[in-house]
Amino acid sequence: MLINYGGNGMQKLTGFFCLVIPLMVLVFVVGCGSHKNNAGNPQEETPVAVSVVTAVRGDISSYIHTTGTVYPVQEAFLSPKIGGRIERIFVDEGDRISAGQRLVQLEQSKLIMAKNEAAAALNTAQAELRIAQLNLANIKKNLQRMEELHRQKVIDDQKYDDVKTEYLNAEAQQQLSRARVEQASAHYAQMEQDLADSVVYAPFSGFVVAKLMNEGEMVYTMTPSKVLHITDLSRVKIECPVAEAKKPFIHPGKTARIDVDALPGEQFVGTISTVNPLIDASSRTFKVKIEIDNPHFKLESGMFARIKILEQEKKDVVLVPLKSVLERDGKKVLFIVENNRARIVPVEPGIHDHTTTEICSGLAGGEQVVSEGFYALTNEAPVILSPPVS
Repeated sequence: MLINYGGNGMQKLTGFFCLVIPLMVLVFVVGCGSHKNNAGNPQEETPVAVSVVTAVRGDISSYIHTTGTVYPVQEAFLSPKIGGRIERIFVDEGDRISAGQRLVQLEQSKLIMAKNEAAAALNTAQAELRIAQLNLANIKKNLQRMEELHRQKVIDDQKYDDVKTEYLNAEAQQQLSRARVEQASAHYAQMEQDLADSVVYAPFSGFVVAKLMNEGEMVYTMTPSKVLHITDLSRVKIECPVAEAKKPFIHPGKTARIDVDALPGEQFVGTISTVNPLIDASSRTFKVKIEIDNPHFKLESGMFARIKILEQEKKDVVLVPLKSVLERDGKKVLFIVENNRARIVPVEPGIHDHTTTEICSGLAGGEQVVSEGFYALTNEAPVILSPPVS
């Protein structure tokens, strides 16, 4: 089939191709030129914003931190040594007491009567002993005369034997009287002691923590009745656990610093008094006892305490922020900034406190150490410095 475009149609088609083909060539040339320019100028890296601090030389201390509860060094539950009815309790809870102060007294009327009876029995026994001694002395003199007469054959054997027997009986009577005196004396001493034991005195100065019984109640000796609970708060103690790895740094006499939540802003100083040699296998800790002078009674029994004990001290060492030390591929590293680029540096940290760590090797001091922004860093990455976040 033949299609006749006609003369005008052919002219239009020829004009279209004349216009399109040059445009396509131009686009191709421009595109090639643009590609060459991009290949010759690679895209620039975006700098990472970081903060830096200068590695300095200085002193640092590391501490062992633990917690514990405050207890009095001395405390006692008091009860009379004998049974009876409580007649008087002379103190109340919270009262301050002095050593030797009378605190509790049982009814004493029967005890006084028993003591008086024992005293009378002792007096009687002593009188009987004196009579026995006088009688023995007289019989002894008579026996000595009879012995002389017996040697002279003035008296017969029967008479002499009778006097000798009388002497032996008097001697036995004296021994019996002496035993009765000793028995009566012991009984009197016991009655006197019972009377003394009916009163409870403070064994040390301190405070009455609790009043556990009331006047009129009975005290029994088979199961001792606790009447008062007293404590001495002039010196207190704290028992606290310490990790077994820290044992080389703990010894009696070492100073400990104590803070209690109940007294914010105040710090107390104590001394390690006891280090328990037994390590708890379940917690891997050992017990340490710290004693603190408490003359103003600010520390009270039961308070929660935070304890800080010096572990190690280092002088004139390289120091950087603790947070700057990272772990990469199992190694301790940090970033320093040189010529606006971050460089990774392997380091060996030493002792540290809450914010700062010693660097034993890897830095000499004076380096610009990245303190913030290091998580996005790689070695030789470009950086831009920004002020540290407060």
